[in-house]
Amino acid sequence: KVMVLCSISYRFFALIHLLLLTHVTLVAARDEATEGEELRRLQERVRWLERRNDFLETRSLHEDGEGVYAMLQVAKSPFASNYAHLRHAPTEFYIEVGTNTLNTLLEVMAPEFARGAFLVAFEPLLDKYAALLSKFGGQPNEPARVGLQHNSSLVLPLAVGCSGTQDFYVGGLDGCSSILPFRGTTEISADPREDGPHGPWEDWVRQECQSAFEKRRVPCIRLEHVIGTWLGEQPVEFLKIDAQGLDLKIVQSAGRQLGRIKRVTLEVQCDLVSPLYVGAPNCSTVYKEMCRLGFHSDFNPTHCRRCREVDIHFTRPGVAKHRLQQLDIFFQEHMEAMMNYGHAALLSHLFSTTSEFAQEAG
Repeated sequence: KVMVLCSISYRFFALIHLLLLTHVTLVAARDEATEGEELRRLQERVRWLERRNDFLETRSLHEDGEGVYAMLQVAKSPFASNYAHLRHAPTEFYIEVGTNTLNTLLEVMAPEFARGAFLVAFEPLLDKYAALLSKFGGQPNEPARVGLQHNSSLVLPLAVGCSGTQDFYVGGLDGCSSILPFRGTTEISADPREDGPHGPWEDWVRQECQSAFEKRRVPCIRLEHVIGTWLGEQPVEFLKIDAQGLDLKIVQSAGRQLGRIKRVTLEVQCDLVSPLYVGAPNCSTVYKEMCRLGFHSDFNPTHCRRCREVDIHFTRPGVAKHRLQQLDIFFQEHMEAMMNYGHAALLSHLFSTTSEFAQEAG
């Protein structure tokens, strides 16, 4: 019996010893695997930093067969740093795409700025971008914060609605410039709509806006990144777009952030005129798609067949039309009257009443 008990005890302790050795071995293997995984991640991080450094070195000044490209800082990061100088954080955000230097939101947003609004503007034409920056600075020996065109507005030299870099077609009149290629004089002249009820485009359009004066490469960004990352998913009170045929695509580029846009004004070419740009949707197409995306408009879609080019104002259901949209309607009605009737007196009346209207609308 004693020998049997001793044998059992020996086997029991041997088993315990084996289990302990197995456990120690497994723990050591796990720790080794963990250390190996951490080492692998560290090595990947080092390789990523090396690639990033190589990229920055090669891309900070890059040349190819078409151009010279420079990497430079255009704003601060994180994005909130761009308005950290203000006494209070912005109460609302506005976005303007295709700013150029004429009829900009900056010129009419004094009431909004007074209540804490912040405007983010986009203009890929470098001379117009520079002109916008010079409105807030640009004086000899006076410093200016990077990217600001106003104490409460940032302007960026980017196209919107696309990714990476894209060709940008500059028109003879640069207000006609677009990411979309021009159709060209030959194709437009052969379009039967040129002989339709709205006739051919005006002479200045035919001369300056039917072919590219120059083609450039521009950096692009999607609204989804602007609203979701830069603005931290905060609502956009008003989005103004004038992008020469790309307006709808810019709205669509908001992706998952589309519901945060309260109001949109965009420009469209009407149904019975010959399109100036390859692939540009007409008025009816834009109207139907914006309604499908959940926007509402007082615009009568039958007007799409009775115009050449028109601004359409959209809002989310239950959201009132913005003061700035009302101001745009005022300008548009007067400009249409001048084009239709050619009354020089209307031009004088427009400028004499603009100040009064703006005060009332404010």
